[in-house]
Amino acid sequence: MSTLYVDNLQPNLGSQVEIDDLKPLAGSVVSVNRISMETSQVTTSQNFIDVTDGSLTVTPKTSNSTFIVTASCHGYTSTAGTSSWSSLVIRLVRDTVDLGGYLVSNPYFDAILNPNSSQAMHQPLIKRTDTPSTTSPITYKVQAFSKFGRTCQINHFSYGFLEVIEVAG
Repeated sequence: MSTLYVDNLQPNLGSQVEIDDLKPLAGSVVSVNRISMETSQVTTSQNFIDVTDGSLTVTPKTSNSTFIVTASCHGYTSTAGTSSWSSLVIRLVRDTVDLGGYLVSNPYFDAILNPNSSQAMHQPLIKRTDTPSTTSPITYKVQAFSKFGRTCQINHFSYGFLEVIEVAG
């Protein structure tokens, strides 16, 4: 519900006021999209691969919108070996643009696994902001790799998610 406050309203005979396209107020949330990544997949790849069910296409409402993109993937390994390291690394991309981060050496997020036995799991969370400056459809997606090439199961015992929130600029 909206409220309109007017101090003085003067009629203009012969004209008509039309509101064709109300623009969102700067700083207001204009859309929220969230998907669940429920398909398990296994990787030993040391290069980024697309996470199954991990992409979401949105059409920005304004060209100066900012997007808050958040994702989480469940990582599980049963092949690390006692006291050895495994790591599932995740990142976010818009179309083909790596959203990176603020850490110069590793802008992604690790699920670092150092088990006492051969099994370990973790659920890393990554969040980035993005300003694509367009009103054309864009696709955000989650990608992952196994840092040490060990077998990692993605979203096997728990689901991951991808959420995209648009904030008007």
